[in-house]
Amino acid sequence: MTTEPPDALDEWEFAFDVTASDPIPLRAMDDLMTERIIAWAEARRLGVGGGYGPDDARPDGSSPRWRFRFGLCITRDGDVIPREVAGELNDAIAGQCRDSGWRFDGGFRPFDP
Repeated sequence: MTTEPPDALDEWEFAFDVTASDPIPLRAMDDLMTERIIAWAEARRLGVGGGYGPDDARPDGSSPRWRFRFGLCITRDGDVIPREVAGELNDAIAGQCRDSGWRFDGGFRPFDP
């Protein structure tokens, strides 16, 4: 018996990699996290907890692969985040990566503590 994923949760887990042929600067990943992901969440009164890091950092801090692992969570008791809203963030991240010439591999799922 398979169980359908929930339609709304108090936290969704995002796990994805951002890759490119050439190393991606740390500053670009800082911007993706702060200007795209955190700003998007705050505009919807949601929170983000977790982070990202290079898979194989160069001396200048750049890397051809960055791994992101974070939770998108509620900030007020009793709220929930619909799957569609988490999907909007996923699409925004994937679009930013595509526009920047990077590959986006991964997505989101129910948070599993």
